[in-house]
Amino acid sequence: MKICVQWLAQLRDAAGKAEETVEVPDDLTLADLLDRLACDAEGALGELLDGGSAGAGRRFLLVVNDATVGPGAAATHILQEGDCVALLPPISGG
Repeated sequence: MKICVQWLAQLRDAAGKAEETVEVPDDLTLADLLDRLACDAEGALGELLDGGSAGAGRRFLLVVNDATVGPGAAATHILQEGDCVALLPPISGG
């Protein structure tokens, strides 16, 4: 099935694109997707995603189809064909 991944903030800069479509197996969880993205990423994006679902789930705001998914729910949230997953890293400023 195909899933849309939206890279936000510094993830967009590291990925060099705002979004991409990834082909994944059916019954994939959000945590599994994060693991896959972390394993496939290289360079700056790989460094930001380092740690897979355990790290990413705690560090990033996870949004699936405009609904926030808490880090504890990532392991049980089953993705569906056409879902759009947005990853927003923490933002700091002053």
